Amino acid sequence: MALCAITEAPQPNPKLDDLVLTGLVNYCIPSFHSPVSNDSDAKVDDLWRLMRAEAISDSDNEPLLSGASEAFAVDIHPGARIGRGILLDHATGVVIGETAVIGNNVAILHNVTLGGTGKEAGDRHPKIGDGVLIGAGSFILGNIEISDGAKVGAGSVVLKPVPAWTTAVGNPARLIGGKGIPMKLHNIPSVTMDQTSYSQWSDYVI
Repeated sequence: MALCAITEAPQPNPKLDDLVLTGLVNYCIPSFHSPVSNDSDAKVDDLWRLMRAEAISDSDNEPLLSGASEAFAVDIHPGARIGRGILLDHATGVVIGETAVIGNNVAILHNVTLGGTGKEAGDRHPKIGDGVLIGAGSFILGNIEISDGAKVGAGSVVLKPVPAWTTAVGNPARLIGGKGIPMKLHNIPSVTMDQTSYSQWSDYVI
């Protein structure tokens, strides 16, 4: 599906189209940087308010967001709060829920889900700190905190908070080095993009 098809609607709204182009494109295509990328947060907020006001989800314009998800294979809820310097590496298959919060300088690989457990209402999605690296195919579920500088291994299912500067791997995820004295990281994971983790008992590669 071409981008132009996403912004087409039975009753075109120039303001909505502009917000879609500057908001959804900046968020859904990680390598795309438009002249307004610095205020894309505000654009997406405006888009979300406008969409609610026009009740798009109940109108003929319903395919707007589902079309964006289909075209880019990325589903980022407009209500999610996303910081600066975010890397969506490959991006394909990334799902970010409505009440998720992502800090600054976070690296998220493909097929990552920041979702709910299905048992919570309201504020039900993960909170990701600054400098976090989330490995490919990871599921982080529920209103839990992945603290600053933490690393989540590929294919992990995280259901509990992850302390700062530690590494969580596995299904269900556990801390490298153990819960009592977890091994501490010394460099910012999202900067080094180091997807290996070694300890006395593990040579697990994330």
